[in-house]
Amino acid sequence: MEMITCGIGKTTLPHNWNAVLLRDHVMQEIGGKKFLLVLDNVGFLDHASLRMKWVDLKSLLQYGAKGSKVLITTPDKKVAQIMDSVNSYKLEGLTKEDSWVLFQKIAFTQYQEPGVEAIGMEISNMCPDMPLVIRNVASILASKRTVHEWQAFRDEQFADFARCDV
Repeated sequence: MEMITCGIGKTTLPHNWNAVLLRDHVMQEIGGKKFLLVLDNVGFLDHASLRMKWVDLKSLLQYGAKGSKVLITTPDKKVAQIMDSVNSYKLEGLTKEDSWVLFQKIAFTQYQEPGVEAIGMEISNMCPDMPLVIRNVASILASKRTVHEWQAFRDEQFADFARCDV
């Protein structure tokens, strides 16, 4: 539903919408048009539910123009199979250096005290090869200005991230 509401430019669907109205709207919006749909980080449902949702979505997408594409990202190879992936690519993780570059781009601002960089490097080293974790952690730290705040995050809160439970 979130994808549909985004596609129609509304934050919520009218409460009187049903499956038929939704199908008609999607057909009207994408009918005969070429599209690229990106489904990022798929895998939060059990496999049976995911298969049913995929079949339903695929039936709506058939109204798009020839050459339309769906790009699916998932950490779960089984998800790729369930969603009928044609060309699967297993991406290698980030190197330690690439992890640090990503972290730097997101975490550091001009308003932070000197010294946060060293703490940032420690934190980045705790989560190499995990770009989503790096992005989340760096985003949180971007709002923290003092060395004390960065140390507190590292010492008190980062343990949850280090176990990859995010």
